[in-house]
Amino acid sequence: MKLRTMESGNEKVKLSSSQGKMIQYPEQGDLAFQLLVKSQLLDTPIDIKELMTYCLTPVPHALGTPDGFMAKTVKSKMVSVLLKDVSCEINNELDHGSILFIEHGHARLYVLTDIPETFKRISLKLLNQLPQHGDVIFSTDMYLRDSVKCQERQRRGCGDTLLIEGINTRRPADFKSFLKNDLNKQQLFALMHKVWQE
Repeated sequence: MKLRTMESGNEKVKLSSSQGKMIQYPEQGDLAFQLLVKSQLLDTPIDIKELMTYCLTPVPHALGTPDGFMAKTVKSKMVSVLLKDVSCEINNELDHGSILFIEHGHARLYVLTDIPETFKRISLKLLNQLPQHGDVIFSTDMYLRDSVKCQERQRRGCGDTLLIEGINTRRPADFKSFLKNDLNKQQLFALMHKVWQE
């Protein structure tokens, strides 16, 4: 998709005048400044403090871009900030019981190779890949309807909803497409929880 960015607001347009001359016009993107200038021509100028209490774009910048797309951030950039003061050296004398592992559930599913034929075997394969010493948190996304993340998943594309009837249900041939559907992943994680408990 060719999405418009902030750089698009600085585009220059060339137009021909009636005399055949080429005239270059820059786009006017500074809406607040235009409103301020126009307000001073009124009999009662607009109070700038009051003006700034209103959103000057169709969509608030906290929620989306002026052309209606949702605001997104790259969460991975926060990792360097969070780990800035953390030492990555592992002490071999450290008690393994004091280690806490956090596993990204979706990442584990997407990098899975030699995918077994049934959902039970997939669950057991994932369980065997987890660290065997220390505590493990297997973290997955939440699926809240009409959330920003849900809208982003729909924009990327959605697979067909399939019903997992039991732990021995055979996986579909296109497992990646299966994972593109929120309901499919919810069923899979519930099934994994059941298999792991047993």
